[in-house]
Amino acid sequence: MRIADRLDVGSLETETLREVRRRWSTWVAAEPGLSVVDDPSKLPAWTRRPDPRVDTVLRALVKTGSPDGHDDPAATSALCWLLLPGATNIARSMSDLGPEVDDLVAVHLWLAARTFDWSNKRTVAGAVLRETRRSVQAELGIGRGSERSDRTWHQSLVLAPDAQAWHVAADAGDRSPEVDLLEVFRHGIESGNATSEDCQLLLDLAVASTAESSSGRRTIRSGRSRGGLCGTYALDQVARSQNVSARTVSRRAGRIIDELRDAASA
Repeated sequence: MRIADRLDVGSLETETLREVRRRWSTWVAAEPGLSVVDDPSKLPAWTRRPDPRVDTVLRALVKTGSPDGHDDPAATSALCWLLLPGATNIARSMSDLGPEVDDLVAVHLWLAARTFDWSNKRTVAGAVLRETRRSVQAELGIGRGSERSDRTWHQSLVLAPDAQAWHVAADAGDRSPEVDLLEVFRHGIESGNATSEDCQLLLDLAVASTAESSSGRRTIRSGRSRGGLCGTYALDQVARSQNVSARTVSRRAGRIIDELRDAASA
C-alpha cells in the first residue's frame, strides 16, 4: 500500500479520490469515452474486464490530465490509481534494492502518466508502466533503464580479439549486417511503422538468442520462430525482464517484424 499512500489513492476516502469523484461528470462531458461508468469508484473492477474500451478509458484519463489536454492533475492521479497493480509488481521486482523503491515507483508512475503522449497509438497501461520501470532503473543505475541513460557505453559490444565477429566484419567489406539492420530500424521508425521501443525489443531477443547459442543450449523453436528470434529461451528471457508473458512478447515481435518488412518493401 506504500505506493498508493504516496499517491494519496490508498482508499476512496482520500482527498485525491474524493476530488476525482467530484470532477467526474465534468470529465465525462469533455471526454465521452469515460461514460462507461457513472461513478469512478467502479473503474478498478471495470478496467480489469477483457473489454477493448479499457484502453479508450485510460487514454481519456491521460488526455484529461495531460498539460497538452485538459491539464487536470487529478485525472493523472486517477490513472495511477488504476495502474497500481502493475506499479506494485514493478516495486516488488526491485524490492531487494532498498526501501526507497516504492517511493521511486510512485514518483515515476505519476510522471509517466502525466507526460504520456495521449495521441500515441501504444497501449496506455503497458506504455506507462514500461516508462515507469525504465525511469526507476535509470535512477538506480540498473537494467535497461540505466542502459538508455548512457547509450554510448551500453550500445557498445565488447569482443575478444579472436571473436568470430571480427572475421565476419572483415569479410563483409564496407557494409556489415549490423549496419543493414540499423538502416532497417531507422527506416521503420521514420516511416512510422515501428518505434524505438519496438526495435529495442528485437535487439533484446537477438541478444538472448545469441547468449543461448553461445552457452550451447539446445533451442526449442516453433514453426514461426522468426529467423531464430522467437525461440523458447529468448522469449522466456525477454518476457521475464519485462514482467509479461512469452506469448505477449512473441505476438509483439511478430507484429514488429511484419511492420518492418512492410516498411522496407514500400
